[in-house]
Amino acid sequence: MRKPDNNGSRMMLTELIFSIFFFMVIVAVCIQLFAGAFIAQKESRQLAIAVNICASEADRYIATGNKPEDKYFDSQGEEASFDDASYVLSSDVTKESAVEKMVVTFTNLEDESDIYSLEVERGL
Repeated sequence: MRKPDNNGSRMMLTELIFSIFFFMVIVAVCIQLFAGAFIAQKESRQLAIAVNICASEADRYIATGNKPEDKYFDSQGEEASFDDASYVLSSDVTKESAVEKMVVTFTNLEDESDIYSLEVERGL
């Protein structure tokens, strides 16, 4: 008597292994894409907060002429104490003849990197 051929089960096992491998590759690519999108979203949110706060302080300076004090903000962009802060807004005013220049900088306290910087001029 002849033994039954197991080629059908071997072929099915090979197809199953290829399917699992293909699925793992697709999952790895999707994880990388989602992680990249999450990082880009976080950076975009930080930049939006920084632009809004810097523009607000620059407008206030142009209107009143009062140099803003350093302010601290939490991760949501709300003013916070130094202990709870994620960001700091600092400014530097210089005078040149009939013009005052102010540079407003929004800095991440975690890694001390500047997120956004804005320079404005005000006539005296």
